[in-house]
Amino acid sequence: MKVSLNWVREYVGLPADLPPEKIAYDLTMTTVEVEGFERTGDKFEKMLVGLVKEVKAHPNADRLRIAYVDLGDNQIKEIVCGGSNLRAGMSVLVAEPGAKVRWHGEGDLIELKKAKIRGVESYGMICASTEVGLAELFPLTHADEIVDLSSYSVRAGEKIAEALQLSDVVFDIDNKSLTNRPDLWGHYGIARELAAIYKCPLKPLPSFELQQTGSGLKVKHTAPQVCSRYCGTLIKGLKTGASPLWLKARLLNIGQRPISLTVDLSNYVMYALGQPTHVFDASKIVESEIEIRLARKGEKLCLLDGSKKELEDWMPVIADKEKCLALAGVMGGKDSSVEGEVESVILEVASFSGSLVRKTSSITAIRTESSIRFEKNIDSSRVKEATELFLSTLQQVEPDIEVECHIDSYPIKSETVTIDISQDFIVDRVGIELSVEQIESLLKRLGFLVQVEGKRLKVTVPSWRATGDVSIPVDLVEEVARLYGYDRISFVPPRVILEKAVRQPQHLAERKLKEILVYRSGMNEIFSYPWMNESHAAACGESDEDMVKLHAPPSPDQKSLVTSLVPNMLAAVAKNYRSKESFGLFEIANVFNQRVGLTPLQRKVLTVAVVDSRLEKAFFHLKGTLEVVRQALAVRDFSLYPSEIVPRWATAGTSLDVKVKDEKIGQLALVSLKTLSLMDIERLSVAVFELDADKLFSAETCLGKYVPLPKFPCVKYELALLFDEDVKWDKIAALASAFHRDVRSVSFVDEYRGEQIEKGKKSLALELTFENPEKTLTSEDVQKVVDGLLIKFESDLGGTLRGR
Repeated sequence: MKVSLNWVREYVGLPADLPPEKIAYDLTMTTVEVEGFERTGDKFEKMLVGLVKEVKAHPNADRLRIAYVDLGDNQIKEIVCGGSNLRAGMSVLVAEPGAKVRWHGEGDLIELKKAKIRGVESYGMICASTEVGLAELFPLTHADEIVDLSSYSVRAGEKIAEALQLSDVVFDIDNKSLTNRPDLWGHYGIARELAAIYKCPLKPLPSFELQQTGSGLKVKHTAPQVCSRYCGTLIKGLKTGASPLWLKARLLNIGQRPISLTVDLSNYVMYALGQPTHVFDASKIVESEIEIRLARKGEKLCLLDGSKKELEDWMPVIADKEKCLALAGVMGGKDSSVEGEVESVILEVASFSGSLVRKTSSITAIRTESSIRFEKNIDSSRVKEATELFLSTLQQVEPDIEVECHIDSYPIKSETVTIDISQDFIVDRVGIELSVEQIESLLKRLGFLVQVEGKRLKVTVPSWRATGDVSIPVDLVEEVARLYGYDRISFVPPRVILEKAVRQPQHLAERKLKEILVYRSGMNEIFSYPWMNESHAAACGESDEDMVKLHAPPSPDQKSLVTSLVPNMLAAVAKNYRSKESFGLFEIANVFNQRVGLTPLQRKVLTVAVVDSRLEKAFFHLKGTLEVVRQALAVRDFSLYPSEIVPRWATAGTSLDVKVKDEKIGQLALVSLKTLSLMDIERLSVAVFELDADKLFSAETCLGKYVPLPKFPCVKYELALLFDEDVKWDKIAALASAFHRDVRSVSFVDEYRGEQIEKGKKSLALELTFENPEKTLTSEDVQKVVDGLLIKFESDLGGTLRGR
């Protein structure tokens, strides 16, 4: 937000010698973050008002003339000029040598020097408005037109910045630091803060005697939830011409373009008080009746910016008997706007609902200076102040106006906020000894009403701070501390008590899993948005019934939260596979599923994708990665079974259910060619598994548990066994591992089918590792266990020693 120092000084008697650097520092330390300031007059350095005494033809150019210009104290300078409106007796804008201008209003700034133009020496330049950045103050009617100052009270030799009231200091305040302070979105609020900081008197706002009289206007307040207070004023005898110079200059200095008297006045009041206003053409209001209501479903409104909106039935609007006039608190309608000369207008000043304005602005994607202020909840007392400021300023410009009718509809009165607090409560939190008198003085400087009873204070919050900004005792602590001065409070290191670290098994498991996937499996972690593209969801067969819809989606084709990470994972594959044909991706994130009549179900899942040009390699690489996950987390009773329900994105016959203790925690499969085609993935195979991370991490795991090194050597023993084709490896490994305490591990070596193996059988080689913590195992010890294991294999799984 831009804040003009000249404007602020109109409301508070700051010391004349107070430098802007000091103001910027003190505001930053106590109230808001000042990012910097600009002296607006600097860009008009070496630019003066000149009075054209005489104009002669140029001897060597038909389109140029020679002007003899008085630059003050009868300093007559000869200047060559091509302005079509140049004439004797005209007050003009002269840029002296050393001034910086844009030649013909284009390109970069150039520094003027004395020069000869077609053989005639020219002192500086008589400028057009575009050449000195004043096109908004003096719009061009012809391309070669120079600035005409003849109608203004200026004198020859006067600096342009002072003549046009453009010499100011403008502070640039970070809007984020104003978010919780709706009272500071106008110059009067900043002036109030400076009055408190420097103990200067705050001047009262201009007043205007208002009475609820007249019959030329009706206000129908049918939806109190739209706004708590609405003032409508019918003004007659208006001459809607250009604004006076002081008003244009005030707006220009803070970066606002002057438009017309009513629009400029509306902007002036908003930037003065932080209270938006709006002006309707009274002749366009049917039967002079204003209604504050909610829009009707499908109702349409053409806004001031020319856009047409179809309204929802919860949106706040201002209407007459036939049509919508404005989107309340956001933007006015084009059909009721003031255009050209009008004789009467209706001034609207209201306190609209912050939540409704914020929601409307977000849904319609219209963010205006008005909506920015309303959405922060403006106190309703400012409605009266803004109405009076508008009318008193308008009367100053046009003394003949008449207030035909004024209506103040105030259905929801503002509640007074009172906070009880003790001196000890404040002192304990500020960290310095402050007397009750000091606390009382600091709060009163900020506009709070304070009643003292011993060490307790009863504080009444002023209306401009009572919209949620100050509501609890700690808010008052902040007020006292910031005005006292944070830089005056000495730093005292806090007392820190080190507690025993909290063990978070699931967090540790997730971190370890990510490290394993990256460093051992060569995977790349991705982070995707929590919503999904509709076409990607459809390609993967995600059900629309399961999707949680977003109320304000980021784009029209991303309306739902993710029900699975597979669509976004394949989208990431599609973006990367052209640069690398073999890679792996993984993501751990939440997915969301809609449950009928209940709140949406949220759960965390792990999704891994392996991409390769060879189908078998992709599948077995993924299966190996799943084994890495199992080993990393030391998950027990881990098994794979053919899927009963195949995911819609999977290739039939490749889908496996992942189970822990017979509970399904996920699935593994190859992505079908159809799905890959719909995702624009060509010539590659993709294998994916998706696991319920919450269930995975809640399984019995061994995370960094210390195990001492064995004292005695281990013994390796290989076996080649014959099994039926349908006997799975996990059953073989589980039986061997559980058979005897000396069996430390079972590893797969090889699998063989061929001429030497009868049909329906397979030869499976495995390696057993034996270890005893109490002694060195002998060959007899090992053989005894092996013999028993062979009997167990034969009785339970039908396995026999190959070659027997």
